[in-house]
Amino acid sequence: MDSGLTTTDGTKIFLFKQGDVVVGRIGADAATAANGLAAFAVAIDSSGFVSVAQYASLHHGSADNPDTSEAVSIANAALQAVVTVTDGDGDTATNSVNIGSQVKFLDDGPTITVDDIGNGTYTAGGSSTWSEAPGADGFTSLNITLNGYTIDNKTPVIVNNGSLGTDTTTDANGNYVFNGTINDDFNNDGTSDAVSFKLTFNPTNNTYKIDVTSQPSTIINFDTSQGSLAPGGPSPVQQLNFSSGPAAGQSVVFFGAVATAPANLNDGANTPPNDILDLVKLGQPDLSKSDIDALLKPTNQIPTLINGSTQMNVSTSGIGVNNNNLDGSGAGIQSTDESFVVNPSQLVDKVKVFIDNSVGGYNPGTEDLEYRIYYSDGTVSANTKVQAADLTDVTSGVARGGKSFEISDVLGGPQIDAVQLTMANGTIKIPVIQFSIRQAFLPQQLAMNLTATLTDGDNDTKQDPFSITLA
Repeated sequence: MDSGLTTTDGTKIFLFKQGDVVVGRIGADAATAANGLAAFAVAIDSSGFVSVAQYASLHHGSADNPDTSEAVSIANAALQAVVTVTDGDGDTATNSVNIGSQVKFLDDGPTITVDDIGNGTYTAGGSSTWSEAPGADGFTSLNITLNGYTIDNKTPVIVNNGSLGTDTTTDANGNYVFNGTINDDFNNDGTSDAVSFKLTFNPTNNTYKIDVTSQPSTIINFDTSQGSLAPGGPSPVQQLNFSSGPAAGQSVVFFGAVATAPANLNDGANTPPNDILDLVKLGQPDLSKSDIDALLKPTNQIPTLINGSTQMNVSTSGIGVNNNNLDGSGAGIQSTDESFVVNPSQLVDKVKVFIDNSVGGYNPGTEDLEYRIYYSDGTVSANTKVQAADLTDVTSGVARGGKSFEISDVLGGPQIDAVQLTMANGTIKIPVIQFSIRQAFLPQQLAMNLTATLTDGDNDTKQDPFSITLA
């Protein structure tokens, strides 16, 4: 007899009378269920007392009612109690009554509790405890949702559709893992940054943790088009001053250099300067335009470093020597090649050089542009040719249609103090040079409000709100 009930996974349960006990057995049909596992058993004694034992999880239909107030019953007519009355002289009367609806199986709902993380940090993350019990119906899924967050004392942000995912099983390490990203202004600099995090729930030891998987380093970019030339006429030395933007109060000095001038003699003498590093000046502060001009007038004290008749041109029309181009005289670096040093007053992490195509662009196969890096620790690189693999297409700005290449420091190593560009062969035009400075990310406190939702085998759910604070 079909009991009208199913197991959590939807398999039917059929009733079989075994002696004085009615057993509900699991199977796709009655024939299969005859040898199936027992889901429950019902017995009634002579006094009418009914006993029920449950061995398997039963399906309850209301997912929004995950507690013992919801019950399912055997089909009323599927289970009958037969009552026989015998009088004093042995006469009997028998009657049956449907009692299936009176045999109820109460629901078994999941439980979950997630404790807050109140003292996490962006660098070390944080951890706390949690507990979950899907109950007899078994585990179906765990969902984590980000409901909102607050950065420092700013207005709280409500997150719509903030689900971080739903796990139906653990990963290879036995954990439930959820990843999320928040895009916002974390350090009050007016720029939106992306902070990504990972939540790892361990059901074995009932702990969970948060790790900040990526936080942006703050990159400050500025370029030569944003500066203004310092007063003065034609000169081997020019200076761009920045009055606003990320480089406000800073400057960049350019000077035309003898291409074959020594980069660093390591002789300790620098009065007057006798190598390019003496003009770059180790670290900060740098020599200004007026400082270098004083070495050139009225008498050029540094003819091996700077040709006094050189005119340095700095504009978006081209950064060049004696005109707006940079020209090379032949194969290899020679004294007749044009060369200049660009020396920002700040130490930088990257220099990006833009080459437009107004004079044919730059072809490494037939031309030779070389660069040399002066580092903040006093070391100087060898001249390095810009190869085709170094070039990237420029799709916007004054160099649109041309190419660019980057000169970078090594993360954790010395920064770039200055760069020398030398055209050994060919002609190029450089309209803009960009500088980048990598700064530490110093975020403000982040408080996140989340909800954990545990779903059991018959889709009952239980939620628990929790919070995580990072500072």
